[in-house]
Amino acid sequence: LLQENFIRRQIVESCTEIRSKSFLNENDVFDLIEEHSKIYGEVINSVLLKNYNSVGSIHENLIKQHILTSDGANYSGVPTELKLVDNLTNGWQKSDLIILAGRPAMGKTSCAIVFALNPAITHNVPVAFFSLEMSSEQVVSRMQSILTEIDVSRLVKKQLKGYEIVELEKNAKVLSEAPIYIDDTPSISILELKSKARQLVREQGVRILIVDYLQLMSTSKNYDNMVNQVTEISRSLKALAKEFD
Repeated sequence: LLQENFIRRQIVESCTEIRSKSFLNENDVFDLIEEHSKIYGEVINSVLLKNYNSVGSIHENLIKQHILTSDGANYSGVPTELKLVDNLTNGWQKSDLIILAGRPAMGKTSCAIVFALNPAITHNVPVAFFSLEMSSEQVVSRMQSILTEIDVSRLVKKQLKGYEIVELEKNAKVLSEAPIYIDDTPSISILELKSKARQLVREQGVRILIVDYLQLMSTSKNYDNMVNQVTEISRSLKALAKEFD
């Protein structure tokens, strides 16, 4: 919005200046047109990022990546530690948008939490988890349940016996230093998510961003059906994935 308003202001100033010169009738009309076009070009170039790359530089970079993963010991992406998934994807790849879909109560959130836990604990990969449905405490309770096999409902309700608390502290100790960052803002918008994601990538080096779940996000427009809303959110999330790599 700031950039658009800046361009608008520059257009107004440019048009005012060209208008004055045109009335004076002292300049060649084609010089005025060229000057006008030059001003527009400079204004647009000042706010647009140059995001083109040469084929040669991309080619050389890909060769280096192939060398790093040629022995099969390293994944080209972020591994999930689930062998069947990693063999299929070679780890989650940069700039990808992955949709984890399923019917209600099939374990989508639990699966997403595993996708967050394994890279963070095993490979120290920073992960951001945006939970729109559950509180941050409920998310961490599920993590504790996965690591200890204690029933999650008893963890949420704080119904553990003394020896179970000792077991919890011992088996889930890795959570104390796990680079997982949870945001439980309800109905978060794409703009707010993007702002927080930028901060997490810059300050914490986050490489995976999980949103649970997509339909609960809010949009700037009011859509008459869920399909259009989900399409818009998916498109925005894909753009976000590409921007932050």
